[in-house]
Amino acid sequence: MINLPSQSGTALAVAGISATDPEGAAISYSIGCGSDSGYLTVDPTSGAVTMTAAFDLEVSAVNTHTLACTLTAADATGQSSGVPFNVIITDANDKLPVFNSASYPLYFTAGN
Repeated sequence: MINLPSQSGTALAVAGISATDPEGAAISYSIGCGSDSGYLTVDPTSGAVTMTAAFDLEVSAVNTHTLACTLTAADATGQSSGVPFNVIITDANDKLPVFNSASYPLYFTAGN
C-alpha cells in the first residue's frame, strides 16, 4: 500500500518494485490499474512506478481514492507473474484558512 496526497503532480516516483528470473533472463515490466490506468506508468526495464497525472479529489468530491493496480514482470519466453498493490490517494491540505468576517473592529481603552 502506497499513500499519496492528491494533486501530487506528474513524474512523482511512487515505488520501485523489482523481480528476478530464476534462469537469469531479462525482465520487462507492465502495469494495469483497471479504469484508473492513466495515472501510473512503469519503466519497462527498471520497474520504477511513477505518477503520470495528478489525481484531483476536489473534482470527484471524495476524501480518498484507491488505485488497485497489478505490476507484471515477464521474461522473453512469455513467463510472467504479477503482484497486486494499492495506491491510496488522500485529499491534500490545499485550502487556505478563511476568516469568518471581512473585517473585525478593535477597541482600545485610553490610558491602559
